[in-house]
Amino acid sequence: MNTENCLAWVSESRLDVAMVHSLALGARIVIAASPVDETQGDSGMPEMMRTLDHLTRNRLADVVSMSFGSVEENFNSPDSMRRYGRTLARARAAGITLVASSGDHGASGPLRDDPALHHPRRVVAWPASDPRVTAVGGSLLHVDPQGHRTSPDILWPKSGAGHSSVFPRPPWQHSVAGTGSVSGRSLPEITMQGAAGTSQSAPLFAGVLALAVQLHHGPLGDINPALYRLGAAGPEAGIVDVTQGANSYAEVPGFTAGDGFDTASGWGTVDVPRFVRALALAVT
Repeated sequence: MNTENCLAWVSESRLDVAMVHSLALGARIVIAASPVDETQGDSGMPEMMRTLDHLTRNRLADVVSMSFGSVEENFNSPDSMRRYGRTLARARAAGITLVASSGDHGASGPLRDDPALHHPRRVVAWPASDPRVTAVGGSLLHVDPQGHRTSPDILWPKSGAGHSSVFPRPPWQHSVAGTGSVSGRSLPEITMQGAAGTSQSAPLFAGVLALAVQLHHGPLGDINPALYRLGAAGPEAGIVDVTQGANSYAEVPGFTAGDGFDTASGWGTVDVPRFVRALALAVT
């Protein structure tokens, strides 16, 4: 085990736990750690997927938050992602809801051989790009000391967003406008506070889902079809549109948030109490 790499991820683990418990105080949290560091491409992914399989086999979680990812083009081949995706399929079949951060490099992403450099075109990261995952981007929340919004949320400018080059648009995205004419799966679905990056956003949304699990009295499973039905219902279902901001990064033109569903911010963000009630009723 690379102890140095494990220690480097301590702050990430602390952030995840703090974000889940900031919303779901009664949630029981399992930290699943891999002995191999995930960098870019296939490195560390087999171990990550074996860790997820362990959670699935032993029924250790209803919601799994994944604050890691790699640009699709950094994998050895698209078949690598499809092979790893079998693990996601097993988790989904077991009723686990999978959440992943959309990335912290806007419309671009780091190169595999030199992470300090970026792809010169629009790319997205896996596992967030897999349709079996709920992808969570970042937004910026403006509140006063009492917790009241002082202005509308805006897109966090480094929030990952775009269209998959591997996975086609899933059925639950066929009816939404705002994804353009591309055929690839659009991400993210939703955004949450991301001042500390989408590694903050994903566990925050996992905390929201933990509340919905409690209200639903059981696992939610794949929430994406229900989430898109709720998105169309708007504020009545606790969906708060994010209409400002863009994610251009490293000289790569990004996507701009607008009214309704858009590639940059998905459906927007959520009014937690209203959304939790709506989601608990909407899942089958």
